[in-house]
Amino acid sequence: MEVVTPVREAVDAVVEAGGDTFKSCYQCGLCSGSCPWNLVRDFIPRKIMHQAQLGLVDFEDEDIWLCLACGTCMQRCPRGVGTIDVIRDLRRVVTELGVAEVPDSLRIATKNIAGTGNPQGEAENRAHWAEGLDIKLFTEGTELMYYSCCLPSYDPNCKATAVATVGVLKKAVVDFGILDTDTCCGGTVRKVGNESLFRSLAERNINAFNEGGVKNIITSSPHCYHTFKNEYPDVGGDFNVLHHTQLLAQLIDDGRLKPANALNKKVAYHDPCYLGRHNGTYEEPRKVLRSIPGLELVEFRDNRENSICCGGGAGRLWMETKKGQRFSDLRIEEAINQGAEVLAVACPTCMAMFKDSVVSMDKSDVIEIKDISELVRDACAGTPEPKGGKYKMQQVKSTFMLATHVDEEGFMREPHRWDAEIAAQLGKQQGVETLTDDHWKVVKSLRDYYTEFGVPTPVAKLHKDTGMDQKQIKALFPAGLGRGAVKVAGLPKPPGLYPW
Repeated sequence: MEVVTPVREAVDAVVEAGGDTFKSCYQCGLCSGSCPWNLVRDFIPRKIMHQAQLGLVDFEDEDIWLCLACGTCMQRCPRGVGTIDVIRDLRRVVTELGVAEVPDSLRIATKNIAGTGNPQGEAENRAHWAEGLDIKLFTEGTELMYYSCCLPSYDPNCKATAVATVGVLKKAVVDFGILDTDTCCGGTVRKVGNESLFRSLAERNINAFNEGGVKNIITSSPHCYHTFKNEYPDVGGDFNVLHHTQLLAQLIDDGRLKPANALNKKVAYHDPCYLGRHNGTYEEPRKVLRSIPGLELVEFRDNRENSICCGGGAGRLWMETKKGQRFSDLRIEEAINQGAEVLAVACPTCMAMFKDSVVSMDKSDVIEIKDISELVRDACAGTPEPKGGKYKMQQVKSTFMLATHVDEEGFMREPHRWDAEIAAQLGKQQGVETLTDDHWKVVKSLRDYYTEFGVPTPVAKLHKDTGMDQKQIKALFPAGLGRGAVKVAGLPKPPGLYPW
């Protein structure tokens, strides 16, 4: 076995970035067992984590560049370890300290983004895709700013997503516009390790949005959605951000869109990682699809939080993946086997990956790849314009839908998604209208012990931690400890620890 000589600056950077994550990882291996790469080849995230813990990372190992940031490992980890964040920071060491070579395709893509604002290196104005579509430029007071993402803006295979989305917005008489001063969101740039470029892009966009008076953003890309919603606040950006399927579902609910034209086809829907697993939006896309007459929705075996990545995340879209190792090929094959005539997507990256697979597999005459917005546009073609003038934007947010995050018994599937707001919702389901300090003592004990040992707190320790006996805890959680408190704490069903 080769002994890797650590680079001092690199080790310090990794340790600083890893922090508590390294302390939490106890090498159980669930990350490796759940990683989709192991469907097609060997990839052991646990090994990378352990090397990072020891400060002995082989920065020239291609495995550092395999991670798709799909989030499956974090979802399954009993301690919520941020494996994908650690791998991102390892890439950052390579990118910013130069301890190894960045793959050529990533280096070229990030260089293009730095120079022209898009990975393709196109010098055209970002709003060029909208020429001839009669879309106004965003001005202060406009309800919504549509951000199309780099792929629909510059890739002919993905342009249909942006065109269909703005067509549907027009159909619903939504007051929206586009900017011609924005640039790449920088989300993928960050995931491949170029933190300084990400911050530069984010600051440029935030300034453009603020100067234009932007408050509400709609985007077709889950990656842009995640970046604006969850990462821009750290750089000073505070906007109400929607994915287009969320707004489409709202417009259908409000009667602004009335799909009337029958599709009469079987449609399989692919959950994008950054819309589903990372942001918990599973129902809205399905709701939109089910509103289309004649559409028969079929589900992949691995759907919702178990969906398999298309293979294009975290910069893999810009890299070559060997034949036989492409997740997009696996999804196309499964969709065809289920009799699907259309594969519906809600992400330009997925669109690009699947369209490439359809061509390489010679299946273009068997299955179509369509964005949900395209299906809605066709279903609404020729229907009357909604009454009531222009649509006034509500503070529409991606509602946390408990049904997508809890199992059939009401226990959370993904403890790392829990927060105080979710705890309050779960509490109300258990008959607890307000969580008091005593409730939080119980919840904290349960979660702290679960983080450390992978199971909720034993009863004796719970009494010691909280200073409360069984009768007092029962009074706080009428459904009991195992059926009430554990649910409010956002933990999976306990393995028979609690008789009450």
